[in-house]
Amino acid sequence: MAAAVGLGRAHLRAMDLVDDSVEDILVTLGRSVLLIRPLPQSPKAFLCVTMDGETANPGLARVQLRRVALSVRL
Repeated sequence: MAAAVGLGRAHLRAMDLVDDSVEDILVTLGRSVLLIRPLPQSPKAFLCVTMDGETANPGLARVQLRRVALSVRL
């Protein structure tokens, strides 16, 4: 999970350089898939889901994680 945090932070810093926003980040690592989504109200905070690469449905996970991110209150 620490690797996912580092990946998320690095990607967000890169997007600052090009003045763009990140909807989500999908990373495949061997048998795992990570889905990282910045929170809209606080882009420096994000949610991360780790899924099994063999059985996961990344499209459905993106939809569900978007719903969760919109409902999070900081």
